[in-house]
Amino acid sequence: MNIYKICLPFKEGDEYESKDLAELNRRLSATGWFNSVVVAPEFEKSRKTKILPLKGVVSPRTENTIETGVGYSTDVGPRVKASWKKPWMNSYGHSLTTSTSISAPEQVLDFSYKMPLLKNPLEQYYLVQGGF
Repeated sequence: MNIYKICLPFKEGDEYESKDLAELNRRLSATGWFNSVVVAPEFEKSRKTKILPLKGVVSPRTENTIETGVGYSTDVGPRVKASWKKPWMNSYGHSLTTSTSISAPEQVLDFSYKMPLLKNPLEQYYLVQGGF
């Protein structure tokens, strides 16, 4: 899967508009697959050909993100929370999120597995969720 081409809000040969470049940066960031995204035009290289190349620099998000927390409330008492996110399971961009919350009256375990569709991965995807 070529993530960059899927996220393009324009086609090769389209006239340059800065809003399209901003939208490309936004879409790549919104995938959740990258820590940072910078796509910028290389104006110097376009003077002779009138074709504006873009240079992109992305850094992948860490393979695993773990968050933990503790808390207290008067209705449930002390509680512990933890979540694990794996933003990139395979070359298709599948991702996994699991979370748990434990307190005296309640123990919760949730998971979700997201499978983006190739045509529009930001807005079209299958999502399998469960919990107990």
